[in-house]
Parts: sequence; C-alpha cells; structure tokens
Amino acid sequence: MLLLRTPTKILAVTLASFAFQHASAQESNFHTDGRTTPRLDVITSDLIDSNAVTLPAAMTGAETLAGIDESVSVLQFLAVNSKRYGLSDTAAELQLTRKQQSRLGKHYVFRQFLGGLEVVTGEIVVSVGNDGVVTRVSNNIHPVAGDAAAEKTSEPAIAEDAAYDAAWQDLGVVDGAAVLEQPTISLKYLPSDGGFRLVYEANIAVSEPYGYWQYLIDAGTGEVIQARNRATDLGDAHKRAATETTADRLELFRDYEMRALQQRLSAMEAAPVAASAAVSNGKAQVFDPDPITTLQDSSLTDTSDASAFDDAYQERELMELTERDGAFHLEGPWVQVVDWDRPFVDPTTTPDGIWTALRGDLGFNDAMTYYHIDQTQRYLRSLGYIDIVARPIEVDANGVNGGDNSYHVPDLTTGRSGRLAFGHGCVDDNEDADVIWHEYGHAIHADIVGSNWTSGDTGAMGEGFGDYLAASLSLRATGGANFQLDRVFNWDGGTCWAGRSVNMTGAVYDPGRTYPDHVGIGGGAVSDELWGSPLFQAQLALVAAGKPMDDADAIIIEGMFGISSAGARMPDLAMLTVLAAEALFPGDIHAGVFLDSFQRYNICDPNQSGACVAPTSVAGAAGGAETPVSKN
Repeated sequence: MLLLRTPTKILAVTLASFAFQHASAQESNFHTDGRTTPRLDVITSDLIDSNAVTLPAAMTGAETLAGIDESVSVLQFLAVNSKRYGLSDTAAELQLTRKQQSRLGKHYVFRQFLGGLEVVTGEIVVSVGNDGVVTRVSNNIHPVAGDAAAEKTSEPAIAEDAAYDAAWQDLGVVDGAAVLEQPTISLKYLPSDGGFRLVYEANIAVSEPYGYWQYLIDAGTGEVIQARNRATDLGDAHKRAATETTADRLELFRDYEMRALQQRLSAMEAAPVAASAAVSNGKAQVFDPDPITTLQDSSLTDTSDASAFDDAYQERELMELTERDGAFHLEGPWVQVVDWDRPFVDPTTTPDGIWTALRGDLGFNDAMTYYHIDQTQRYLRSLGYIDIVARPIEVDANGVNGGDNSYHVPDLTTGRSGRLAFGHGCVDDNEDADVIWHEYGHAIHADIVGSNWTSGDTGAMGEGFGDYLAASLSLRATGGANFQLDRVFNWDGGTCWAGRSVNMTGAVYDPGRTYPDHVGIGGGAVSDELWGSPLFQAQLALVAAGKPMDDADAIIIEGMFGISSAGARMPDLAMLTVLAAEALFPGDIHAGVFLDSFQRYNICDPNQSGACVAPTSVAGAAGGAETPVSKN
C-alpha cells in the first residue's frame, strides 16, 4: 500500500489555462535500469486523454475550495497514478520533504521511505503550475513487490562504531589530520537487485585525505559499497600512502567536539555585539571580471609586474556591510566572509569600510569574493528567484589549505547550498570572477536540486551550469563581450591550467554512456563542456536576436526546478529547459533557440523537428577514456 500522510480533504481546481504549452517536448522519458516506470512525465492533454495519467477530481472540478493546502491535491494525484510511478503494491511511504517556488509554479519533493528508513535516492517530484494543475512528474521511486519488501533486513548485524571504523580504514585518515564537520551516521535502505539492502550512511569530513566523504557500508557485513566526496571539485581520490599510519578515529572525533563546543561558546559571547551591529555600504578595488579581460591582454601572467595591473582595477560598492567594534566586516545579507577552512586566518576588516588592498593581499581576495557573490544574489532576486540561497552563505576566501582549487560543500542535512572555500595556488582563485561565479553556481544549483544529485549525467551538468553562469555574467562585464568570449576561467585557467570552453567542438552526446564531471570524452572535449556549451551558445543566439541577456539566465534556472536528481540525464534537463523557455516566453523564439542548440550536440534528437526528444543513438559518437582533465 502507498501511505499518504495527509488530511483527506478534496481540493477542486480549474483547467482553464492548462499549465504550460508542451509542443516542444516528448511526453515521457523512461528508466533504463530495469524499472519500467517513467523517469520524467510531461503532463499533456494527450497523456491524459490516453488514460496514461489520471487527474484526480480535485484537479478537474469547476470550482476551487479556498483555504485547502495544494499538497492535498498533489498527494491525490500520486494516489490515483500510483501504479504508473511504481508506488502501488509496495510498503512505500512518501514524506513531503520540501516545497519549492519558482516563477512558473511550485515543486513538491517527496522522499521514499520503507519501515521508517529513507531509501537512498528514492524520490519523486511533482510540479504544479500557477493555476494549480500538475505539469510534470520527475520520478525516481524504486518499486518493490510486497513480499520482497516484507523480506528486507531491518536490523543491522554490525554496530555504528564498526561501520564508522570500516569507512575510516578505507579512507585512510592520516596522523595529523583534523575532522572538519560533525560526523553523522544513519541506517538507510539501498535499492539492490529488485530489493533493498540495509546500509549505514556515514559522513566523515577530514583534512587529509581532504574532503567531505560520504560512505555506504553494508549493515550486515561491514563491506564498503560506495565512497564519494560530497564537495564539488575536490575529487574522490582518498587512498593514503603505504608509509602513512591511520589516525585514531575516536581521538579526532573528540578533538572536533571540543572545537565545536568552543565555537558555540564564542558565538554566544559574540551574539550581543552582533545584535547591536550597524549596516553600511563600503567600497573596494576589484577585478570585474579579471585583468586580462578588462585590459584585453592575454600576455599577463601571475608574475607580471604589479604596475601591469594598474588599469585593471575598478572601484565597486560593497553593499550592506556589518559595522561592529569599530570595524567594518565583509558580512552582509547574502554573504559572510569567515574563516572556517585551513589555513586558519581571520578575514580582513577596515575602520572605514574601504578596502584598498590590491592583488597579492588577502584583503583583495576577501573583497573580490564578497562583491561578486553579493551582486550575483541580487541579480538572482531581480530575475524573480528570491528563495535560492536566500541567506548569507559562509565563504572562506583563503581556504583549501592554500591549494590551487576551490569548492562548494553542500549542507550535510539537506544537501542544499552549504559553504564555499577558495584556494590560492598559482593565480589566487578569487582574483578571477569566473571562479567565484562558478563556485556560487554550485550553491545555486544545490539549493534547487538538493542532495540526490548523483550518478547519470549529474556531474557534468552541475559543472556545466557553473561554467555557463560564469560565462553569462562575464558577458556583462567590462570587455567580456569582446575577449575570449567562449572561454571560462580566462585569468586563472589561461595562466595556470587549461580552463574550459563554452563553445565545445569535437564531441556530441552519446546516450549509451553517462557523463561524470571533469572527464575527457574524446575530440579534446571535457564532459562539463558538453552541458555548458549548448546553454551558452543559446544565450549568444538570443542576444544576437536582440533578446535581453536576462532571458536565457531565467530559462536555465527555471528549467532546473522539478527534477528528481539521482541519475538525471542531459536529455531530461534539456527537455525541462525547452519547456521553461516555452512557458516563460510563449510564442517567442526562445524555446526554438534552446532546442536547436541542444540538437546540435545530440542532447535532443536532431532528427525530431519541433520537439526535444531524447536521442537513442549517435553515429560516430566520441568515446575516449574517462581521464580526469580538471584543475583538480
């Protein structure tokens, strides 16, 4: 049976403006892993007329009952379509864990549970238009017959400490390392061979091997099933050298607890001062976006004379800084520059709110980071997205233990936006606004898609969106439209590593494989570029046609809402992006421009005119070994 924990009230809504137009998308994409259920349904009139999907009475009545929670009708929709989505004849429980608002409607995210335990990646998302009618369903429910569900193991054979130890030994935490966040462990069910496998999910963040590690451990045998780094851009390599010894887990856990207690006490002591703080604007010298773009000079390097950068600095206003204890702090409504990652160095302050530091000074990096993140959040809000990272995100502008990398680590509990850290190897990463925008793009993306963004093509799509955001914002900056238009990380990448393209050639989408992040896919191309390129080329085509730059940004952000993220494929998100273009700009060229761009990369089948249909093959698709080619 399907357990729907909600009041049994009836909600009547009208079909007067039946949600979105759907001429530019196929109706359904199905799972290809043995499940026979749809992975993505676009709820068209044809799908309803064929009885493939049924709208409950609450969504077909002529009257609306005021004051009734819309989630009631969403649950009724799932109940009457339970067989289609793999919810019938199971012991599945659904819990509404999140409700999101986008410009086109609301998105209800339900997690799948069995016997009170969460099913790993089990999720279904129902999107409802502003008229109250279901517009699409993104489904990652794992159906299991009743007898298989009844036979599942419900009691672990090993204790939590044993599971922690298994992860710790596999991770190879070395002497001298530190724990970076509160370790957690919980029992979950992992879908496996038509049934469910009882596992521990253990989360351990350490400084060496550096990362925010998530483990799945068999709760019966202690076998390590999966290990991954939750932090974007840090990579998954984690084996210690044979000469290194493993640190004492319990000792490091205790050390972390003591540090965390001290931090809480310090925060309590600082609370009265923070409550009395004033808010004022300040100023800083920044690069916007970077020195070689502003100066149109690719000959600059990290070791060029300081005077070579003089004309690249631009004065910008720092909005809503915090003033306390006689100093201005880079803490505002949308970003807080804090010290949470190694090396532990306090952020800079000034007595008057004016940051005059130039490159080579930590104050310059602090001000760069604050300015560009704050402005990006304000831009998001101008587009109508007021609930994405709608808080001051914590950023360590001098982190990553000084390494030549930067990263976003999602919130441990929700999987949504968490914290950012920027490293300073070679060119300091936050001297290049592209890097700041890209990493904040990860936070934006995580805030929309949540914790299940794993497997399938998710790695490449997450990176590709960050690349797109950097390229799109750079397009608006001084010199951005006239210099290395199709490159991202022009300064950091052009000087210290290869950087990436948003006009990739040499490879197209192959539906017979998946696309992790940062891997070579043949033809000199990188997996991340396969998603970022069609997005940015659509942006350029719209701008060339006289459309505002904001249009493409809004379309791409809107398209990311309402997708069940585990195992998501590029054709799924392409379909939603085309639908978003169609709904935000009905009767205009936007949907056609995005469809054409996706078809040129075979993400939408180029042989299907007027619709984003998932490709089934590709002639001469580039293969190539999956060799890491990122800055990592």
